[in-house]
Amino acid sequence: MTFAGLSPLVLAIGAPVLAAILFALQQLRVRHKTVRLPAAMLWAQAAREAPARSLRERFRYWQTFLLALAIALLLWLGASLPRFGGTGEAGFHIFYLDNSAVLSGRGSFAAARAALLADVAAIPDGRREVRLGDAQGTLLLARGENVALLAHRLGTVSAQARPSGFANWAPHVPDGAVLHYYGGPSALDAAASAPKGVMVSYGYLAPAVPDNRGIVNLGLVPAASGDWTKADLLVETLAADGSPVPPSDLVFTRAGKPFHPRNLQPLSHNRLLLRGLDADGSVVRAALKHGDDFPADDSAAIHLPSRGPIGVALAPDVPRGIRSVVEADPALYPAPPGKARVLIRRAQDKPGTALPELVLTDAASGSDSFLLAWPGEDSAADPAPQLAATGLSGIDTGALADSLHRRVTLGLKPAEHRSVSVWNEIIAQPDFRHSSAMPLFVSRSLRWLAGPQPWLPFAKAGAPVPEGTAPGLRPLVPGGETVLPAAGEARIGTLPVQVSLLDRATTLGAAHKAEEPISHPSGTLPADWPFFLICLAAGLLLAFEWRLYRRGQMP
Repeated sequence: MTFAGLSPLVLAIGAPVLAAILFALQQLRVRHKTVRLPAAMLWAQAAREAPARSLRERFRYWQTFLLALAIALLLWLGASLPRFGGTGEAGFHIFYLDNSAVLSGRGSFAAARAALLADVAAIPDGRREVRLGDAQGTLLLARGENVALLAHRLGTVSAQARPSGFANWAPHVPDGAVLHYYGGPSALDAAASAPKGVMVSYGYLAPAVPDNRGIVNLGLVPAASGDWTKADLLVETLAADGSPVPPSDLVFTRAGKPFHPRNLQPLSHNRLLLRGLDADGSVVRAALKHGDDFPADDSAAIHLPSRGPIGVALAPDVPRGIRSVVEADPALYPAPPGKARVLIRRAQDKPGTALPELVLTDAASGSDSFLLAWPGEDSAADPAPQLAATGLSGIDTGALADSLHRRVTLGLKPAEHRSVSVWNEIIAQPDFRHSSAMPLFVSRSLRWLAGPQPWLPFAKAGAPVPEGTAPGLRPLVPGGETVLPAAGEARIGTLPVQVSLLDRATTLGAAHKAEEPISHPSGTLPADWPFFLICLAAGLLLAFEWRLYRRGQMP
C-alpha cells in the first residue's frame, strides 16, 4: 500500500496527536451537575460553590471518546489517500496527448490541447508529467516543471497523419499511476493493455465520424506485362459503415495534374488495379472525390519507380548470343558509348569510359568464374540481394562445373564502379548458351549494372520499409529498421518517398462512437479502493454516533 496524500511518517505522527487533542477536548467539555436546593434564594450561593466546568475530574464516557477517536483516525487515514500499487507511483498523473491521425479531424487537436492545458494546471507540479504520443513518447513537461512551459512547447505540436502508438506505449506506464488520455475513441480498447494497477482517465475524445471513408492500401508491383518501363498500381478503399466505394468516387492526379487511367480494372473488396503506368518516377495520388470530417485518410500518394530503357555500349567482338539478348530485351537497346549507361567488353579491350561494365574474361587468367564488384559500404552487406538481382542465384553452378571439367567460383569485391565478370568459356558453353539461365543472367546483370533507383512497393506511415525492396538505404533509426515517418514527402538516404496513412484501424476507429467516460480502471478494482472503503466506514460510524446522540444515549 502507498499513500498519495500524506507520507507514512506524517500519518504516524498525526494519529497520537489527534488522540491527545480529542482527550483534551473531552476533559474541557462542559459537565452539567444537578443540584437540588430547598429555596430559590440559595441559587447564587450554590452556583459559586459548584462551577459547571472543572478540570482533572475522573475521566468518564470512555465509549464516547473511543467512538470519536475511531472516526477521527479514519478521516485522517482517508486524507492520506491510501492506494494499492507496487511502484510507489500512487497519485502520480501521466498525461498523454495522442497527436496521431486520431486528432486530425476538424478542430479536434485544438480542443484536445485546451482540455490538456486545463487538466494539467489542476495537478501539483511534483505529481504529474506530460507525454507526447509520437514514436519516442517525447516528454513535453517533466515532473516539477511549471505548467506555463507546456503551452509554449505545444505551439510547435500538431496532429500527424500516422497510426496511433498508444496501445504499444500504455503497457509501460508505472503501476499505480493515473493515466490521462487525449485522443480518439478508438483508444478505449487500447486502454486494456495498461497494467492492472493503472487508472485510465479520458480527458478528451474526438467526435466520431460515422460515415468515414478512406484509402487503406496503395501499392506498386512490376507490370504484369513484363515491361521494364511500366508498373501496376493497386488502390483499396474502405467505408466504416461497410458500404461499397464505387470507382467513380476516386480521382487521380499524376505529377500534380489530373489524369484518367485507361487500364482501370475493378477487383473485389473495393480494390482497383491500374495497369501499365509509365515508371517515370512521378508521384501518383488517389483521392476521394467527396471528403468527410476525417481528412487524414481521404487521399494517398506514392512515387512511381524510375525505370527507363537502358542504353548498352557493345564492344565489336562481343559474342552474338549476348548481342541477341540486348536486342530482344525491350528494357535494353544498343547505344554508342557517349549515350550508354552500361558497357559490355572483353577483358583485353580497353574500357575507354568509366561506365559500369560486363567483362568477359578467360579461365586461364586465374580470375573467379563470376566476379561481382560494387562500391563502398554496400559491398560489405549481405550479397544475397545482389546475387538475386544479377540472376546468379538461378544458375546451376554444379552442372556448369561438370560441363567445363573445372571448379566454378564466385568472387565479391569492393570497387569504385559496379562490374560483373564472367568467363568466356561459360558464355560459349552450349548447354548454358541455349538455356534460359543465360539470357536471364545477361539481362538482369545489365539492369543491376545500370543501378536503377530503389523504389518502395508501398509507403505506410509508421511502418518499417519492406525488407529487400530498397537495397543500399540506411535506416532512419540508428541500429534498427528503416521506419517511415508521418504522411507526407520524406527521404530515405537519397530516395524521395511519398508516405501515406494507409491504416485500416484508424479509418474504422474514426467512426467508433463511444460514451464519454470520466474514467475507468484498467484492472478489476480501482487502485484507490481503500480510500472509498475508509470513507464508507467513517460515514457509518458518524451515522451511528448521531443515532446514539438523538436517543439520549450519548452525552
